[in-house]
Amino acid sequence: MKRLALLVLLIAVGAIAGPKSRDVRVKYRDVALAFVSQPLADGKVLPLIEATSGNERFGIHFAKTDATSPVIELLAENGSVMKTLSVNDILGKGSARELEVVPAGEGVEPRRVACIYSVRLSQGDVQVILKAIATGNESSDEQRLVVTFALKSEKDVNVAMRVKLPIVGSAETTSGGIILASKSGTAALAAATFPQTTKLSVEKDRIALACDAQTITAARETALLWLVIKGVASSSPTHAKSQALAAIQESVVGANEPRLVVVNTADKQKLAQADTAAYTIICANIGTGEATGVVLGNPVPRGARYLAGSATTTGTTFNVDGDAQPNSAQNLKWVLTNPLLPGEERLVSFKLVLQ
Repeated sequence: MKRLALLVLLIAVGAIAGPKSRDVRVKYRDVALAFVSQPLADGKVLPLIEATSGNERFGIHFAKTDATSPVIELLAENGSVMKTLSVNDILGKGSARELEVVPAGEGVEPRRVACIYSVRLSQGDVQVILKAIATGNESSDEQRLVVTFALKSEKDVNVAMRVKLPIVGSAETTSGGIILASKSGTAALAAATFPQTTKLSVEKDRIALACDAQTITAARETALLWLVIKGVASSSPTHAKSQALAAIQESVVGANEPRLVVVNTADKQKLAQADTAAYTIICANIGTGEATGVVLGNPVPRGARYLAGSATTTGTTFNVDGDAQPNSAQNLKWVLTNPLLPGEERLVSFKLVLQ
């Protein structure tokens, strides 16, 4: 176990023009990725995860898949299927579906979105959570799209998960992940898969991932499978594949090794004097070991002040260093009470007022 401390600085910036979206996007120089939070719009089936490079589009797509085909299966310890979410369910036609979006400001695409499906098992009600986070600085090669399949149960339950994702393009498994390539082979999604014991296979026009059974603790969200995805492109299919293999290996961590990523968002991107903005810090552990002693810190920029009482503190010890006088330095700090488990995330939020 490792003790980790993180310092996060949030500064309001000028608004980015563009339509308001609920999709999470990551853009590289020659390829763009999108997690589509509502893959059914105006009766049209859209991709769930799409890569675009030049005129080519490929990725995870339900358009040519039978509506009753299984996408997410919850399995008992003996491998029997306890519950299935079909293509119809994922599209919002079946199980109760809720969309949870962290506000990102007018005209700015969100950095995190979660699709929550409510299902009933014999042990009680369970939420199946499919979510995406865009990590890294925009336009940076270090960006990743992290897609997580998680569960939250009202009671302790022992369950495994199998996910079957229909694809457009060609796929192959490799050590530590999956490569999904465009028709020409000159662009690819490089997806490192976690946990490292995840079983991977390619079945005709779909990829399958399965994890071992584990105990889901009551009322605590537990990640069962997650993908750390990077887009690559090249003029040569051979070079594109080499880039994809390298990207997967960059994401691989040692056994029981935590890896934290932090994403910050604001509900306003441009402030006038006396305006209040709400900020969210998202800390996710995309590694293989639990992270203990995690500290999130946020210096309050000069010209702004923390709005007393606005910070969320659940699961943390929170304090403010400094006072609220104009031009006085303040620092917000959250110490996570519990370890951050592999695949788990923690969100904290607060408000600042521009002086």
